[in-house]
Amino acid sequence: MRAWRDRLTPAAVGLPQGGTRRADGLRREEVAALAGISVDYVVRLEQGRVTTPSAQVVAALARALQLTHTERDHLYRLAHLEPPADGQISRHPSSTPPALRNFARDTFPVDDHTPRLAQWPVTSDAGDAVEAAVVSDLRRATGRFPGDRGLARLIRDLTAGNERFAQLWRAGAVGAHREDHKIVAHPEVGPIEVDCDVMRDGDEDLKVVILTAAPGTDDDTKMRLALVAGVAGPAH
Repeated sequence: MRAWRDRLTPAAVGLPQGGTRRADGLRREEVAALAGISVDYVVRLEQGRVTTPSAQVVAALARALQLTHTERDHLYRLAHLEPPADGQISRHPSSTPPALRNFARDTFPVDDHTPRLAQWPVTSDAGDAVEAAVVSDLRRATGRFPGDRGLARLIRDLTAGNERFAQLWRAGAVGAHREDHKIVAHPEVGPIEVDCDVMRDGDEDLKVVILTAAPGTDDDTKMRLALVAGVAGPAH
């Protein structure tokens, strides 16, 4: 860990230089802050007095130290843990509430319940266009899958429970997912302005939403910090 810490500069992780430094690299206090763990815990890890950190702590350290996949896997094995599989998804999606897996319900909440598909609130500069695009997606889906009961139930729920959706549905709103500018309201690093791009497959069944911050900007720095700021309370 010491070698990985020494090769990073404060600027590389979005931190100020902080005056004169006796040595290159990040201080233990900075690694601890980035990983969301205590300084004492970092010291004990480096000295080998702790050899079985949790997977959560290892993941946080790997992000804070900007490890490569190979280095990350090595760190997991040193902690006697199985490295995570790249691109692994939940094997039990049904255990996740449907509202949290449905962009339409997230866009048009019902009964004053506002599910949040994203971990942090995201606002769009083109909210009306996004709403129209979601309604268009559902309208196309009903044409392609006329016998889908789940889809029919979703549309009934949204029409009955969300006036905005009902208005757009009755009006035959048509729209498409396009480039957008969004603001991510992160609770620790503050608002992050990002560009939003939507990649689609040929049949429009799959969409990948990509949020990026302009390189070298304050928002880019905040985005990097946000990757390591979501770890739960300090380990002791």
